[in-house]
Amino acid sequence: MGVNTSVISGNVGANAEVRGGGEVLSFRLAHNERWTDRDGTARERVTWLTCALFGEARVRALAPRITKGARLTVCGALRGNTYEVDGVKHEGLQLIVDGIELPPLDRDDARDDDARDNPAQDAPRDQRAQGHRAARGGRR
Repeated sequence: MGVNTSVISGNVGANAEVRGGGEVLSFRLAHNERWTDRDGTARERVTWLTCALFGEARVRALAPRITKGARLTVCGALRGNTYEVDGVKHEGLQLIVDGIELPPLDRDDARDDDARDNPAQDAPRDQRAQGHRAARGGRR
């Protein structure tokens, strides 16, 4: 038996898109790596990852919070997929999100949001402290 779990932190590239009749939320996450090479030159690499989150209630609650530039930590399973564009086959890698850690709400936003719009707030206190498991939904 193998383990397929990844935890990635990064910035959302564009507002999340609701698809599949409201049951799928997809977004792209940019993970930045910075290092200094042997010559002392600063280097940077950006890796883009497509993420998909399933479940109508989770999609409804999280879509307004996953916006361009938001810093997120997501965990889930990597899945390869193939698709065709203009007759050309492409292969990609997608993260099927099981858990997500959202940035804190601004005080003004927190007053406006209903508690059910933030699944992390519904989780038991000790589960929220575990970070990426705070918004874990029905998929396991």
